[in-house]
Amino acid sequence: MVHRAMIILQMFAVGAMAIYAPEVLSGSSSNFAIANGVAQLLVSLLWFRSYLQEPLGKPYSGYWGSVYGLGGLIWIISAYVPSPYIFY
Repeated sequence: MVHRAMIILQMFAVGAMAIYAPEVLSGSSSNFAIANGVAQLLVSLLWFRSYLQEPLGKPYSGYWGSVYGLGGLIWIISAYVPSPYIFY
């Protein structure tokens, strides 16, 4: 049940990315960045859930959980960075 709820939340995050995509083309990317960050953090939580449940795949799932978690945090932080500095 938890897995399904997380997948539904991820679908909403991807839907928000689709809604805010036109804003990115007009110069405002903060809403898209937050939606993408949330989507990546949810993927990270799924990897860490796998990390806890499957002992054989701990190195693999721990690595990818960390990668997606860090990526999600970077996307969310980038939503609050002023426009010229986002691209550095």
